[in-house]
Order: sequence, then C-alpha cells, then structure tokens
Amino acid sequence: MISKKQTNVTNHVELRNAIERTIEAASLRGETKLPREMDFVTEYGVSRNMVRRALAAIAREGTIIKIKGTGTFISGSRNDKKPETRIIGLVVPLATFSAIARIIEGVAEILSAAGYTLAVENSGNSSRTELETIERLTSRHVDGIILYPSTDTRRSAAFKNKFLSLTGRNIPIAVLDREMVFADGSTPDVTVVASDNSDAVTRALGFLFDRGHRGIAFVNTTELATNSTYRERQNAYIEYMTRVKLPPHVHENAPFAYDIIIARAYNGGPAYRSIAASIAKDRGITAVLASDDITAYNLGQEFLKRGMRIPEDISIMGIGNVDFDFAAFGVTSIDQRLTETGRTAAREILSLAGKSGVQKRILITGAVVEKGSVRKIRFKHPKKTR
Repeated sequence: MISKKQTNVTNHVELRNAIERTIEAASLRGETKLPREMDFVTEYGVSRNMVRRALAAIAREGTIIKIKGTGTFISGSRNDKKPETRIIGLVVPLATFSAIARIIEGVAEILSAAGYTLAVENSGNSSRTELETIERLTSRHVDGIILYPSTDTRRSAAFKNKFLSLTGRNIPIAVLDREMVFADGSTPDVTVVASDNSDAVTRALGFLFDRGHRGIAFVNTTELATNSTYRERQNAYIEYMTRVKLPPHVHENAPFAYDIIIARAYNGGPAYRSIAASIAKDRGITAVLASDDITAYNLGQEFLKRGMRIPEDISIMGIGNVDFDFAAFGVTSIDQRLTETGRTAAREILSLAGKSGVQKRILITGAVVEKGSVRKIRFKHPKKTR
C-alpha cells in the first residue's frame, strides 16, 4: 500500500522514481502486490496512461510482473515470496478426449470449491508446446501446474534443463497418468497421480478367470516405448499369466493358450483384421483383454465382420470404461476412476503450495464395469498324461 499522500509529480522520471520507492518500501515490509493503477493516479495526480508507461518501464527491468486480471506484483528478484494468484494450470495433450475430460471434471470440482481458477492448456501432444505452455504458466505466477504429459519423446537435454529451471521456482507440479521421461531416461522430482495399471489388469484377468477363461489374448495397439501406461498394462498381463503358470508363448493347442499381439495402427483397418484373423484361428483363445476400450471395440467390430458373436464366440474386455455412441455392443471394462484421479491431483497441488521438487507416487485403483461382452464358460482341466 502507499503509506502517505505524495507531492504531485510533473514528469515521467519523477513518477517512475516515486513508484520505485513504493516498491522498495513494500518489499521491505514483505508485501508482494502493488497498489492499483488508479491508486497511483490519485496519489500522484497524473494520468493513468503516464502510470502505465512508468510501470511498463519498471517491468522491463524485471522488478515487477503484471498478471492480467490479477494485478501487479514484485518479482522474485526483489522478493522471494511468490504472489498468490489462485490460478492452477492444467496442461493436457488433447482436451477433447473423453478420458481427459473426466480428469478435468475432477480437477475443476476441487479447485472451484477451494476458490481457485483452473486454466486448461492444450499441448497438442507436442513436447515443444508442452514446455512453452509451462513457461507461460510460470511467468503468470500460477500457484501450481498439473501436467498430463504428451507421448512425444523429444525431451532433449536442453528441454530437461529448461524444464527444471522453470519448475524450480517454488511452483508445485503434479503429473497425471504416466511418467514424464527425459531423453536420458531420467524423470523429474514431481508428484505423480496415476491409475494403477497393474491393478486394472489383475482385476480384469481375475474377472475372466472367475468366468472360466484360461486362453486369454492380450491386444495392444500403442507403441510401448513412448507410453508407460500401456507398457505397465502389458507387463502386468505377462506377470499375471506367468504367476498362474500358463506358458507365455503358447499360441495354439488349448487350454492354456494366450497371445500377445502388438499392432501400431490405432484406428481400425488392416491391423485389426489381421489380429482378429489370428485370434479366430486359435481355438484355445476364448477371451481377449485389450489394452484400452477403443482397441477392444475396434477388434470386436472385426470379429463381428467375420461372423463371430460377442460374447457367445469370443469374450472381450477393455480398460477405461469408455461410453461409445451407437455402439454395436458394450465393452466390459475396468473403470479407472479418472474423475477421482483429477480430484486427487488437485488436492495434492493445493497441499504443496509454495513447494517444488516433491516426489510422490499416488495410484488410483479401479473396478469392473459389466456391459455384456464377457460370458461364463466351463473350464476343463487338461487330461494328465502318464
């Protein structure tokens, strides 16, 4: 605040000097926010345009920072205490994707109740845009950033250095769903809030086992090297099947056949037709666990084209609990409670106010949602040979 009535100033230089004295006094008192422009107008008897010019000149030197709609603050170079803006940034690769929309819903719910504003930014699944967005948010002095990392792997040493310099400003960061990995394989010291993918696969396979299935194919259509979520799901599948002593490489000759089929096409087409044909030939496979619901549905469409019935001829499960419009069949799935993931990330950010470099991993467990794509079968144990 301005402590007392000042003598009218007559030019830009005098005004600037007067404002700088106000900044110095505020900094010594531990204050971070400057008076409004109109307060300076009244105090010094000058025009608002003159005040704006003086503030702009001071801002160019880095002494103060103006945040649109919030106010003008003393920068970290003059005062180590970061101004509170009550804004949390959320950076996502694709805001319109249904899974991300559910996360946004959970984040917004908690922040709104706490009196915070959510600023959603779209990285377009580009690591470059991701970094530029984080830089823009930190310059706005947001009170925290929630990041859903892109699958773009071009996070070079320069990217890493820039990211760490930006996030070392007492702005807490929480990462959603998957680890953010630099090109050298390292990860930043941040809080990670993610779905428990191992738990999801274990629940799905347990559900299929309880219904008599032993020949279970796992279908993954996402590049594993760039996506820790799908890598965790496939690894969990392999570990589970190995633990229950099913041979890991038997593609035929039931009853213990299972198959790991990786196709990199995501939106249907030849890859799914090829996978469906391969599974259809193996009479030992009675069920498919897909790495996500979209893969499950696309594969199911190919089974239907081949004249196979779901679930009478083949059972299908996915992960994600996606609701499809005008679907030919429902996909029994694991709901990973993404809205709760968003809520948890928001609570963590609020609890970490003014802190950075806090490393924690929080996993959210899911539940089976039945939608009629899995049938119960009678499992026959293999005959023992003498």
